[in-house]
Order: sequence, then C-alpha cells, then structure tokens
Amino acid sequence: MKISGIGQALVVAALIAAGGASAQQASGGNYSSYGGATLDWLSPLAISSYEWPFKRGPIAVVAPAAGELATYTLVPCQDLRTQQTTVCSGNQVGTVTTQGLTTIVSGLYGRTFYLGMGGHGIIDANGVQSVLAWNTRGAGAIN
Repeated sequence: MKISGIGQALVVAALIAAGGASAQQASGGNYSSYGGATLDWLSPLAISSYEWPFKRGPIAVVAPAAGELATYTLVPCQDLRTQQTTVCSGNQVGTVTTQGLTTIVSGLYGRTFYLGMGGHGIIDANGVQSVLAWNTRGAGAIN
C-alpha cells in the first residue's frame, strides 16, 4: 500500500507522537509527564476513552521497514486445538499476551508487536525496534 500526500503526513505525525510515548514507556519512564507537559492519561476516565487493541476486531498496523512504510493486518482468532485466543494473519497464527497496559503479539511476520492503547506502540524485528501506529480496520485511514 502506498501512502502519499496528507495521508503520509498524518502517518508520520502519528509515528512521531507514538514514538515519544512508546520510547518513554519502553524505558520505564514517568508516565505522568511527556515533553514537559503533565498528562493525566492513566486516570480511569482517560483509560476508558482510549481504544484498546482488538476491542473492536482486527487492526491494521503501519511501521517503518527498510526505509519504507510497511502495513500489517492482525486479526483476533481462536486456536481450535487449545481454545485459546490468538492473533492470525493469513495462515499464520501468533500468540497474544498482556503486560500491564501493553498487548504483545508475537509469531507473525517475524516480528513482535507491542501495542499500547490509543493506537501507538513498538515493533521489534530481530532486535531492531521502531515505532508503530495501529487502528481498528475500517475505523480510519489505515485500511
């Protein structure tokens, strides 16, 4: 998928914003401030207003890969052998776990996806980490 014009500008802005928050989260930073501004995003009201990964179905992820923007589709599914909730993409089945407020998807596309609430996160490809942006499929421009 090629993204250009205003769409590309919006994706870049989202990745920059997500990167700052994700890097701060990944480094164990103070969640209550970001860029000198005090954030109250962990209050119960703030948490309830954020979208959680897979809450409304499949999600689309966009992240840098080899100098380009790559897109990934992650679909909640169920492993018929174990009856556990998993995440699928095509014929691949990955695992999904949670750690605090982060949903972790591994075993798909050769990457690990650390999905934060609200559409940001980190993608890890063989130890190389980059920021990502995600959105529920059909709920915005990342389709």
